[in-house]
Amino acid sequence: ELRRTMKKTGASKTAAARAIGTDRSHLYHWLNYQNKPTPVYRKMIEEGIIKLKSKT
Repeated sequence: ELRRTMKKTGASKTAAARAIGTDRSHLYHWLNYQNKPTPVYRKMIEEGIIKLKSKT
């Protein structure tokens, strides 16, 4: 859902990482299926998606 939200809102990787509260390298690894986010980060991603959606 993060990838879809980024595409829909036009959010850059940097903006998405800021909304989630992480750095761009973590986001890069998740988006490229190199790592799976931990449960803590999954919650942060959910909250970041809400933030990105609210900015549009």
